[in-house]
Amino acid sequence: MYESSDFGIHPHSKTEDKQRALQQFTKLQAAMKVLGISVEEQKALWLILGAIYHLGAAGATKAGRRQFAHHEWAQKAAYLLGCTLDELSSLIFKNQARGVQPLFRGPMDDSGQGDSLGFKLTALECLESMASGLYSEVFTVVISLINRALKSSQHSLCSILIVDTPGFQNPRQAQQQRGATFEELCHNYTQERLQTLFRERTFVQELERYKEENIELVLDEVQSSPSLSIAAIDQAPSQALVRTFARIEEARGLLWLMEEEGVKPGGSEEIMLERLFSYFSAGLGENKGDSLLLRGDKSHSFLLGHSHGTDWVEYNIQGWLGHAKNNPAAQNAATLLQDSQKKNISGLFLSRSSGATVLSGSIAGLEGSSQLALRRATSMRKTFTTGVAAVKKRSYCIQVKLQVDALIDMVRRSKVHFVHCLLPKTEAVGGNDPRVLHGESSDSGLMTLDVGLLRAQLRGSNLLDALRIYRQGYPDHMVFSEFRRRFDVLAPHLTKKHGRNYIVLDEKRAVEELLESLELEKNSYYLGLSKVFFRAGTLSRLEEQRDVQTRRNISLFQAFCRGYLARQAFKKRKIQDLAIRCIQKNIKKNRGVKDWPWWKLFTTVRPLIEMQLTEEQISGKDEEIQQLKQKLERMEKERNELRLNSDRLESRITELSTELADERNTGESASQLLEAETSERLRLEKDMKDVQTKYDGIRKQMEFVEMEVMEARLIRASEINGEMDDDDTGGEWRLKYERAIREIEFTKKRLQQEFDDKLEVEQQNKRQLERKISDLQADIDESQRNIQQLKKKNQRLIAEQQDTKLHLEGQQSRNHDLEKKQRKFDSELSAAQDEVQRERSLREKLTREKDMQSGEAFSLRQQLEDKDLELRAVNLKLDQVEAELQDLNSQESKDEASLAKMKKQLRDMEAKIKDQEEELDEQAGTIQMLEQAKLRLEMEMERLRQTHFKEVESKDDEVEEIRQSCSKK
Repeated sequence: MYESSDFGIHPHSKTEDKQRALQQFTKLQAAMKVLGISVEEQKALWLILGAIYHLGAAGATKAGRRQFAHHEWAQKAAYLLGCTLDELSSLIFKNQARGVQPLFRGPMDDSGQGDSLGFKLTALECLESMASGLYSEVFTVVISLINRALKSSQHSLCSILIVDTPGFQNPRQAQQQRGATFEELCHNYTQERLQTLFRERTFVQELERYKEENIELVLDEVQSSPSLSIAAIDQAPSQALVRTFARIEEARGLLWLMEEEGVKPGGSEEIMLERLFSYFSAGLGENKGDSLLLRGDKSHSFLLGHSHGTDWVEYNIQGWLGHAKNNPAAQNAATLLQDSQKKNISGLFLSRSSGATVLSGSIAGLEGSSQLALRRATSMRKTFTTGVAAVKKRSYCIQVKLQVDALIDMVRRSKVHFVHCLLPKTEAVGGNDPRVLHGESSDSGLMTLDVGLLRAQLRGSNLLDALRIYRQGYPDHMVFSEFRRRFDVLAPHLTKKHGRNYIVLDEKRAVEELLESLELEKNSYYLGLSKVFFRAGTLSRLEEQRDVQTRRNISLFQAFCRGYLARQAFKKRKIQDLAIRCIQKNIKKNRGVKDWPWWKLFTTVRPLIEMQLTEEQISGKDEEIQQLKQKLERMEKERNELRLNSDRLESRITELSTELADERNTGESASQLLEAETSERLRLEKDMKDVQTKYDGIRKQMEFVEMEVMEARLIRASEINGEMDDDDTGGEWRLKYERAIREIEFTKKRLQQEFDDKLEVEQQNKRQLERKISDLQADIDESQRNIQQLKKKNQRLIAEQQDTKLHLEGQQSRNHDLEKKQRKFDSELSAAQDEVQRERSLREKLTREKDMQSGEAFSLRQQLEDKDLELRAVNLKLDQVEAELQDLNSQESKDEASLAKMKKQLRDMEAKIKDQEEELDEQAGTIQMLEQAKLRLEMEMERLRQTHFKEVESKDDEVEEIRQSCSKK
């Protein structure tokens, strides 16, 4: 590694420092891995940082041609950046041939000609600008990657924004004998703005709220706002958009002075400092209490009192104008990275440039598709695209104010909680070691506190005043209706008295009655016009009482629910007991009738009758399944249509937002132009009045001279007529008189000529002014018409945007409900399909069993018929035998042997008949069991069919409700 660098980057020489750096780098890589930064993105960052180091090692020539001092290191930097050495050198040095051209337009002095057409930058300044631009791009990309990992695509209702600033920076508190830098000024300016916001939220808004509610509260005098120190930094002129080289004597802040002096030929820190003192300083020799801006003991320094003058910081402005110079090399850094030959570098920065995530400077990371992320991005974009921001996008000094304005605007629209951190003592920093060594007492082991420093911080941050107004005032407040609805649980007797559906006509009276029932002290609350105010701690005690009462009510509700469930379970057990007894009774009855012939006949015939009904039920189930499928397809089609409508509305909202921003910018530009033309018209009218006044004075003077001439002529004539005859010197007086007459005539003609000339000139000026005024009036009328049109269009776009937003929110909520119902319907449909499948399997099983039972019944019927035939045959044979027996009895002549044989045959036939009857009984019992199984299956199918029918009806009702709501909206 190169030992020296123009950027002050030096490699570690100690082993401990190298090991510590290696550990920190390992932690950094682990953190990037946690944030989801890929290996290629990390490699791109390391390549750019390595290129910055090699640019510092390459250096730049101090005299002569602008180029690198060490080309081998520049070649390494170009390789890391993915470009050639010529391209890198051209982007750094070639574009600086004419220096930095000023951004302002207007007339220039004689000193601004020739070489002063631009600011000549040295080669080192160009190199530093390129390194600064590269590092700024890397820093912005890191912010974007971090916010990419933290962003949320969900429609969140709220979010937490943490603003953690370094606080006031004062080198004297760190025991450093140096002036504060421009970066420390930016930190202090941000802290002053946040302190102003704290004062506004804590004091101004609170006192205004007391005044609106007619609350008389005597408080100590609060310190004034730190607006003077803020104005010394960021006060803008009234015509901030008019760019001119002429120094206007209107007061403006340090940031605006830096911008003017930075782009003006011949501008310097001394002139900027003198102008700043002429605007805001109270003069020399005065104490600090009269002014918050004082001259420093050293040159190029000044003192600015922060925190209401309790924290005086000495700033050294040497080199500050370098921050205001618009160097093209820093702007070429983004182009260089986007056009890099390395895919990981160009891909990383091209993706950022297409997303418009950077609005100005280092304001990045507004990624995310949630509603709040879009609102934050819209707020930031509005700050950087309207008014002064639209003109000052490339002004680095004014960007500081714009960034702080955007931050304060975002915080102002939030529910803010301030956390104040105090410095316990002055911290000593030795050398270049950034670590702070806290002094500790060797005896007690406790940190020593700087009481004076703590008092100054408490006084400057207005913490004591905030605590005082918190203790003396009413910090907690609620609207009457909200307080009554929230805390009426503490007064159940009032609820019983008025009833649940009681309509409150006078909220204040109801709240007063509720407070009286709570037995609060009179001085612990105050009833305003629309709100009730409480002392500190009163509302928290009421919340604790409400929590206790709510827990008690919930316990009672749980006990009631458990009792209700126990009673329902007992009732269910009683029904089950009754059902068991009924089943036992039916079983006993069945045992008594199962041997009856008519019961056997009934159980044989009944399955044949219900077989046809079961087939009809199964066909009805198939039709219901087809209807459900059709309804599902129709609902899926409607959901897709709603989703397309939602996407179209979101795109429409984006277009309307863009059009609204453009129209707002155009309207503001037109209004600013109208203001400039109005001021010019007023100035011309004032000049016209002055000319008219001069004309009237000259005319009066001319009349006065004519009167004097007439009086002199009459006096001379009377004297000459009275003394001409008596005086011998009358001829001499006549000559004098004639000479005086000629002089008067000549003077009169000369004055008349001068008056005519002046009158003609003034009339010409008047005619020119009138023409100019008429032109300006026409332009103003046209501008006003355009402004009115733009305002109407803007109002129409705003109304349309609001309607579209409301419609989109309604569509999103409906889509969310539909998605929930769709998921529920899908689950229920899958369950129904499973149930249908199960029913189909049961139906197939039942069909198989039915076929088997039909076959068995047919076989049994055939056997029964055979048995009947055999029985008939046996009966016939028995009749024959009986007839023969009778014949034999009648014929006593037959022998005993044949009679015994016939009796034996008769006994055999009776035994055979008895066996056949037993077989028939067994077959009838089997048929009865099969019919009972079939009956159970049919009852189960009927129950499932009814359940499924109810579910289908509920789904139909839900779909009909959704369709009606969509048609209404």
